Amino acid sequence: MLITGDYKFDQTPVDGPPADVSRLAELGRDGVLLLCGDSTNVDRPGSRRRSPSWVALEEVVRRCEAESW
Repeated sequence: MLITGDYKFDQTPVDGPPADVSRLAELGRDGVLLLCGDSTNVDRPGSRRRSPSWVALEEVVRRCEAESW
């Protein structure tokens, strides 16, 4: 089991290096079966920083929502 603080899988983060997903894969190969994560401030307005990948994803979600109505 791996317990971690707040994290974001973002390949274009605005505040640091991207997540090391290859390290997570390595941990899985080593036997880690559960990742417990935190979502600190997820419900606080303004807590999300809008990275390029966030903006792109938001655009796709909004388009899918519009098409589903």
